[in-house]
Amino acid sequence: MKTMILTFCLSLSVQVRATYAQYNQRVPGTREDPAPMMAYIASTEPPLGQSVAEWHRRKNHYLGQLTTSSADIQGTVEQLLQIVEGSETDAITRDYILQHLQLHAMQRLSSVMRDRVNQVLWRMTDGPGKTTAGTALLALKREATERPDISRESVAFKAREVSLKPSAPGASAGTALEVLHVLDPDAGIQTARSIQQRGTSDQTSIVSANRILSTIDPEFQNCKECP
Repeated sequence: MKTMILTFCLSLSVQVRATYAQYNQRVPGTREDPAPMMAYIASTEPPLGQSVAEWHRRKNHYLGQLTTSSADIQGTVEQLLQIVEGSETDAITRDYILQHLQLHAMQRLSSVMRDRVNQVLWRMTDGPGKTTAGTALLALKREATERPDISRESVAFKAREVSLKPSAPGASAGTALEVLHVLDPDAGIQTARSIQQRGTSDQTSIVSANRILSTIDPEFQNCKECP
C-alpha cells in the first residue's frame, strides 16, 4: 500500500534522523564542554534576529550532538528531562528531546535512568502541546517492543485512551491510534471503527482510522471522509 500516514509527530522524527545532513553549522561547545549547547536547548525564545525555524533547527542539531557524544550521558539526560518537564518549554523542543532520547540515548543509559525516562514519557502522554502525547506514545511503543518489562498492554491501553479522548489534539490522537494498531491490531481496528461511527472533524484521526480499516476493507484505502 502506497498511502502513508505522515502525522506531525512522525515528520518531526524524520527531521531528527536527518539532523546531520540538514544542518552543518558549527556547534557552540565541544564534547568536553556541552554547557553552551545545553543552555541553548533550554532557551525559551530565539536570540534577537534569529527566526523560530532556525532556533529549532539549531536545537535539533545540538540535541544530536549531546545524545550521541556526551561523555556523561546519564547527567546529560537528566538535564534534558528537566527541560522536558519545564513549564516554559515549547512543544517542538519537548518533542525533539523525547525523540533524540529514544533514538540515540536509551541503549546507553543505566536501568535506573532508563526507568526515569520512561516515567517522564508516561507523564507526557497527558502532557501539554498538540503533539506531545503522540511523541511520548511513539517512544513508549518502541520501549514496549524492545523491553519485556514494559507492558505492551499498558501502552496500548493508554494509546486507545488518547485516541478516543475528545480533548486530545488531532495529531496526538491520530498517532495514538497508529500506536494502538501496532501493539494490538484487533483493538486498533475496533477503535478505528468507533472513530468512524462517532465522527470527528479532525482529519488526522480520520486518515489514521481509514488506513487501519483499509487493512481489512480496501474500500477505505483512498477514503478521506467515509461514513
